[in-house]
Amino acid sequence: MKKAKLIFKIVGLFALIGTISTIVLFLMWKQNEIIKRDGIRLPYLDDVTRFEVHYPYNWETAKGKVKQEDKKGICIYVNEDEKETIYCYYTDQPIELEKTDSDSTIFETTNGLKGNMFIKEENERKIIDLVFESQKYGIHIDVSKQNWQQNEDAIMKIMKSFIIIQ
Repeated sequence: MKKAKLIFKIVGLFALIGTISTIVLFLMWKQNEIIKRDGIRLPYLDDVTRFEVHYPYNWETAKGKVKQEDKKGICIYVNEDEKETIYCYYTDQPIELEKTDSDSTIFETTNGLKGNMFIKEENERKIIDLVFESQKYGIHIDVSKQNWQQNEDAIMKIMKSFIIIQ
């Protein structure tokens, strides 16, 4: 009888451990689904490299939007005046970019597209334009100098995951 009670307790302990493990694994999987769906993880930008985004959006208005079509892109997270904003850019999103007289740096994307990168500073803003050789597509990043200084490492990490500066 004592052996039966001991075996019953051991089996019960394993069942409890299995149940807790299952719940933990389910919660981890659910969290991962949320990250995949939104294409971003807030506020830990360092964890983000390349991913899929649905369309450019402001984080406050993005919640609950219907997924339409996934496109590959990059997102820049900025926190200005206590307001969190996510700027998402598709790699294939046409954007009209202003050509500047400033020096450009040649870059190549991780999927082989080449182009020029222009960096300029004006009115307390830092502006980066990535213009592809085809001139049909580009990426425009406009950040305040203060925000750039606060998030420079994270922004550069995202850019380096997307482009190879030559």
